[in-house]
This record gives sequence, C-alpha cells and structure tokens, in this order.
Amino acid sequence: MAYPKQSSKVETDLNRDKGWESVERLGWEGIAQVAVDATWAATRFRPSGS
Repeated sequence: MAYPKQSSKVETDLNRDKGWESVERLGWEGIAQVAVDATWAATRFRPSGS
C-alpha cells in the first residue's frame, strides 16, 4: 500500500508509523517498507500470523 513520504509535504493521515489501525484490525501486518520514488513510499502487508 503506497503513501506519501513525510518529506513530500503532501497532506495525509497515513505515514510510515501511523494510520494503519484499520488494516491491522482486518488481520494484516506490515512486514516491509520501500521507497517508490522521491514522493511515495509503500508498505508490504501479509495476513497476521503468517
């Protein structure tokens, strides 16, 4: 799932550390983060407990 980096100055309620509560409640956990480009980053998710 992609989100704007904090350094991009794009307003969002998601970042590397917060805003994932609803995804976690659905049984997913973030396992990896990557830079997509200068503006965007992404977190890889998998089912919790996998």
